[in-house]
Order: sequence, then C-alpha cells, then structure tokens
Amino acid sequence: MPKKIVGILTEHLVENIDEACLGIDRDGSIHFINRAACRLFEVNVEQVTGQKIWDALQMNDFTRAFVRFVKSGEGGGREQMIVMPDQRALHAQFQSVRPGEGRVVGAVAVLRDVTSVMRIENDVVTLVARISEEVKVPLTSIKGYVETLLEGAYTEPAVLRRFLQIINDETNRLARLLVGLMEAGGSRTPAEAPLGVVALGPLVRDVASNLSPLAQQ
Repeated sequence: MPKKIVGILTEHLVENIDEACLGIDRDGSIHFINRAACRLFEVNVEQVTGQKIWDALQMNDFTRAFVRFVKSGEGGGREQMIVMPDQRALHAQFQSVRPGEGRVVGAVAVLRDVTSVMRIENDVVTLVARISEEVKVPLTSIKGYVETLLEGAYTEPAVLRRFLQIINDETNRLARLLVGLMEAGGSRTPAEAPLGVVALGPLVRDVASNLSPLAQQ
C-alpha cells in the first residue's frame, strides 16, 4: 500500500478513536491533537497546534508528566494514572518517538478516561467495608455463645436451649444483613428505615444478652 494512503488511514484512525491523543516535540510544541483530546481539554485544533503545551493547555499533573517524559529523552513508553483538577481519573500512556536509531524527537500521549471504573472500584471497597463492619457484632456474639457451650454450658438444658435460640436469632440476623447489603449494591447512603414505636425494654435486654460474651472477653 502506498505510504501516502497509509498516512491518510493512520491520520483518520487517530483522529476518530475514542481515546484522547496528542503529540509534542522535544521543545514542548504540540504537533497534533485529535478530537477526543480537544474535547477533554476544551480547546480546538487551530488554537493549540504549534503552541507550547504549557501555553496551550492548563498546567496540571498530566501536562507536567508529559513534559517531563519528553524532556527526559528516554526511549520506550510509560504508563501513569492521573487525576485531573475536575477529579476525572485518566490512564495515560506515553510513548517516545525515535526515527530509526536516532535520538528521541518527541512523544505521543494517549489518554483513557477511567473515572467510571474507579468509581465502581470505590463502590466495591465501600461495600466490603460495610459488610465487614455490619457482620462483626453478630459473628462475635455467635462465636462467644458457641465457646461458652463448648466450655460446659451445654450440660444445662435450659441454658443450652437459650443459647441455641440466641445463636439461631443471630444467624438469621446475619443472613438478613448480608442480603440487605448486597441488594443495596454498595450505595453510600443506607436506605431509610420506616419510623414506628419501639419497645426499648426488650431491645435493651436483647442487646445486653447478645453482647455479654464480648463483654466477658
């Protein structure tokens, strides 16, 4: 295929890919910038082409990292996670441009917006933390009563039955907690509980009974 046609196809590909892409020379001058990069940095091609990157674009973690990379003159590539001033997370790939075996003459940067992926990861971390916190009390209560039974309390029928009932209640509570947390899908704000009258006496007795093994420890 003729080089001219290859160049046209390559230019068309770079111009229309979803990732932001731009290239600068060793002096920091912008030689090309595609549509996605123009949208990302809120500029147009005519404004920035031929301009120094620190004059054409806002100086931030990306522009500083890009300039440092091209100024270093190192060959090959580098990847870096960058958080923009508007809190968007970008995965940046820097690749040096070296014709043949000569010296580095510039660099290309490809930027992918991974903000949504980072939010999903943060939601998963939040969900795991909530699950860990919520299940701690029922698990501790179950463990405490089982240990007490193993130490000999199982020989008293009345105590055995009461402890097994508590273990059963706490197991059911644990199951409800897990189902509720999974259905919430890791939302940062828990669902509002319906308002109503609560009998405090039985509630306090249940809490005291369930936490007594932990208190003894």
